[in-house]
Amino acid sequence: MSIQSFGPSTGFARFSTLAFPTVIPIANSVAAAVTYTPAELLSGYVLRDTASHARADLLPAASAIIAAINGCQAGTAFRTWIGNTSAGAGAITLTTNTGLTLNGNLVIAAGQQAELLVICADVRPGYEAVTVYSLVTTPAAASNVVVASTGFAGPVTGYAADTYLAGSAIAIPVTRLVAGQSQVSWRFGVSKTGAGTAAPTMILRYGTAGAVADAAVVTFTFGAQTAAVDRGVVEVIARFSVIGALAILDAEALLTHQLATTGLNVTTTGKEELAVSSSAFDSTVAASILGLSINGGTSAAWTITSVAGVAVI
Repeated sequence: MSIQSFGPSTGFARFSTLAFPTVIPIANSVAAAVTYTPAELLSGYVLRDTASHARADLLPAASAIIAAINGCQAGTAFRTWIGNTSAGAGAITLTTNTGLTLNGNLVIAAGQQAELLVICADVRPGYEAVTVYSLVTTPAAASNVVVASTGFAGPVTGYAADTYLAGSAIAIPVTRLVAGQSQVSWRFGVSKTGAGTAAPTMILRYGTAGAVADAAVVTFTFGAQTAAVDRGVVEVIARFSVIGALAILDAEALLTHQLATTGLNVTTTGKEELAVSSSAFDSTVAASILGLSINGGTSAAWTITSVAGVAVI
């Protein structure tokens, strides 16, 4: 039996199920602005590492896109994704090229991705035209990441000099930071002997060492102590109000203790609240750690009885 021939008709095209495109992601880590190739866009997903620097990347020229599509005609279209996989804060700005018309949000922040709809509007040689629509930019992973501090094996006694608080170090996933949302908090228990009357300090430190060698980004200076035995609890919360090379932390600390006007603090309420904003620092450094150091002052004999910390990024 012969097979009946028929002419295709665009008016009656049908798929009996969903279409399943082939997507083969292509990584691009060139440490400079690049011009994407048609093959990269047609792969379905470009994984672009900007090496923590802003990049003004060019899309391919209209003629190159059209030439890469067999049988391309006016109205031929495809969707593709570009993901910014940078470990730092460098954003990608998609830039036009010959014959292109760009629409929508063309800036892709670190950790985000953009879906592009590419439509070939005119395929005539010498008149090639392609329109690109940015349909959405979205975090590569929308859910929050919760990171706990390192374990505390205490109690630990000392703190007459600036000492990193064991169990306070929190590894920060820097590519997931979101200004105004990402925050870190700690709570630790402390007791003192009758020794030590200086005004204690507590420092938020950001760096890769997880030690007092890390940069001091926020310093809290509490009221003076007295020569009395006391115990209390310190709670700290810090929010990234700005991220990137000039990041800012807005932090608050609350010291609550048993004695009203003596012991750990001379305030009249049995507690002291402090609010401090950091100076600018670089939050984009990979493998960064945020933790606390404490200086109880000369002759202080503090015992840290518990430490817990968590970051919600």
